[in-house]
Amino acid sequence: LSDELKTAHPEIEWHRIAAFRNVLVHDYLGVDVERIWDITQRDVPELKRAVLVMLEE
Repeated sequence: LSDELKTAHPEIEWHRIAAFRNVLVHDYLGVDVERIWDITQRDVPELKRAVLVMLEE
């Protein structure tokens, strides 16, 4: 994603998304399955709503 897009949407915690990706890629054995579940239940739907709004702009 471009820096322009991320700057235009500061309501999305881009740094948390990138940090989570890094944990999944580099520390796979240290991944907390319960944390993954929490993210899929809470954060992913919120991110989906935000992305749908961005697509409508």
